[in-house]
Amino acid sequence: MRTWKIAPSLACGNPLDMRKDIEVLDSYHVDFFHADIMDGHFVPNYCLSFEHVKAIKEISKTPIDVHLMTTHVERDVDRSIQAGASQISFHVEIPGNHMKLLERIRDKGAKAALSINPETPVQVLEAYFDVLDCINVMAVKPGFAGQAFLEQTYRKVYKLAKMKETKNASFLICVDGGIDFGNGVSCLKAGADMLVAGKLCVYRGNLNKDLPAFLEEMERNGFN
Repeated sequence: MRTWKIAPSLACGNPLDMRKDIEVLDSYHVDFFHADIMDGHFVPNYCLSFEHVKAIKEISKTPIDVHLMTTHVERDVDRSIQAGASQISFHVEIPGNHMKLLERIRDKGAKAALSINPETPVQVLEAYFDVLDCINVMAVKPGFAGQAFLEQTYRKVYKLAKMKETKNASFLICVDGGIDFGNGVSCLKAGADMLVAGKLCVYRGNLNKDLPAFLEEMERNGFN
């Protein structure tokens, strides 16, 4: 069993043969499938849909981590739950009653998470520590795959890990965006518990080779 968690981003896979990608990912017992859902408003792009989440749930037992990059999060949280999401994150930058929404996610049996953009300080999350199962730290601007990793992420992860320790909190720290073979190791060293794996590490062209190579590199650096 791995001491850290990996969540391959399905949006980076083959859109014409997602089932095959899922079979490969399942064969390596990944911890989550990361499913980005965008509305073209909060971010200027579109991605997977709730129908994708529902269809994936029907063919795999791997938990689905739904990352909402949307403006109408109350509506979309309910749609995520109905589709079968195991964990749901929405952005702390969105206005609204975050505490109420996080509690609702948990009441419905899913894990509750918040995502935070690169420019947002981690202190805004502290009020929610007691009801969070995961914090999704964006290492790129949300909305597009394949962006370069922002170096400031390491300090953010380290600071968040120290706050977590001080408050005796239990949430996972996930890093999302621009993860490659080198910065993946550095994120784990900084205190991350989970990595969203995309185009720069496990979807470089051959999932059957890229995924085990990435896992082996993490293990070689002490994260098995």
